[in-house]
Amino acid sequence: MTDSVQAFDRHILFSASEYVALVARHRAADYPVQQLLGVEMDQLLRTCSRRIESERCRRLQGVAPHLRRFVGDRKPFNCAIDTAQAEAVRLCYSTPPLSVLDALSYDNLVSLADLYEGWSQDVRLDQRAMIELLGWSDGMRMLADAVGKDYEPLPLAGGAEVPLLKFIADKMRSTRQK
Repeated sequence: MTDSVQAFDRHILFSASEYVALVARHRAADYPVQQLLGVEMDQLLRTCSRRIESERCRRLQGVAPHLRRFVGDRKPFNCAIDTAQAEAVRLCYSTPPLSVLDALSYDNLVSLADLYEGWSQDVRLDQRAMIELLGWSDGMRMLADAVGKDYEPLPLAGGAEVPLLKFIADKMRSTRQK
C-alpha cells in the first residue's frame, strides 16, 4: 500500500471518528443543537463522499491501462492479471464507504464485510468481481474498526425507508442468530 493511500485512508477514518463524535453529541443535545449537528453530520458525509470518489479515480490510475476500462465499467477482465495488478484493483474498491455511517452500525459493517468476503468465494464470479468484493470487504472492515464496536447510528427519520445495505446486514445478522 502506498504512502498516499495510507494517508488518505487515515484521513477518511479520522473523519469517521469525527462523525461518531457528532452522533454522540447529537444524542446528548437538545433539539436546536441537534438540528445544527445534523447539518454538520450531513455536510461531513457529503464532503467525504466527494473526496472518496476523487480518491477512487486516483487509485484507478494505479491500475494497468489495459485493465482500467474493465474496472471502471465493472466488466469481467478479458485477460489474466498478476498479483500486483489484482492488488491495485482491490485497492480501487477498498476505499472506506463513509457515507453509510448514517444508517449502518458497527455490527452492520462487520456483517456486510463478512457477506462480501463470502460472496467473493463464489466460483461463478469472474476475477474482477471477486477482487471487487474483497475490496469492499476491506473498506467495510476498516470503517468498522474506525467507528468502534459500540457505534450505532441515529435512528432513521420517521417514515424513512430502510437503506438496502442496512436491510441486508440486518437480515444476515438475524439469520446468524437463529
